[in-house]
Amino acid sequence: MAFAAQAARLAASALVAGVVAAVVAMPVPAAGGVCFDRIFSFGDSLTDTGNFLLSVPDDFPDPARSLPYGQTFFGRPSGRYSDGRNLLDFFAEAFGMPFVPPYLGGGDFLNGANFAVGGATALNNSFFRELGVEPTWTPHSLDEQMQWFKRLLPSIASTESEHSVIMSKSLFLVGEVGGNDYNHLMVRGKSLAELRELVPQVVGAISLAITVCRCMCLFCEVLLGACMYVHSQFVCRSL
Repeated sequence: MAFAAQAARLAASALVAGVVAAVVAMPVPAAGGVCFDRIFSFGDSLTDTGNFLLSVPDDFPDPARSLPYGQTFFGRPSGRYSDGRNLLDFFAEAFGMPFVPPYLGGGDFLNGANFAVGGATALNNSFFRELGVEPTWTPHSLDEQMQWFKRLLPSIASTESEHSVIMSKSLFLVGEVGGNDYNHLMVRGKSLAELRELVPQVVGAISLAITVCRCMCLFCEVLLGACMYVHSQFVCRSL
């Protein structure tokens, strides 16, 4: 029982970090409203708006294809792992912006794109294979989501000038992500000590993603940028 409680806190740490960081890192709107007009989101099922279902065959069995998923707001399944809106939707609404469309759904992405995928990990699947664990979850880890963003960027900013303008008005939501790195191993019987050893790697993967966002932008707001520090502190104190 003690192990289960500690492991649950470990798996939940990324989510707690995200909530705390969202409060401390929230950008301050300018006098005329928010200072950005696009949102680019990376993460897992807590912010997925359809990418996972778009990445698998139509007959792939998944509970998000049926009610009660989506019933309280959309009145139908929407590709979200929620009975209504999710964290990303509430951010968009709070800033007076449209819901952010899933990247795999295509479109012009005038208001940004959501790269989050249900079940995604911060670490690549190759990392888990090196641990002797064959991944049975989505291959679209945080690193691959970043690659999607890099491929998308030239289509919405063909010149250096356009790149500068778009990125100066973009919000990057990195997370929640990292919880599944622990979840996938917990259900496969890994010990608490083995899970704890993942913390530096998970934090490093999230840190790298945020660094890439910063390097690709002349100016951008990276929401949840404090996630790595809070994540590591929460885990260490919880154990």
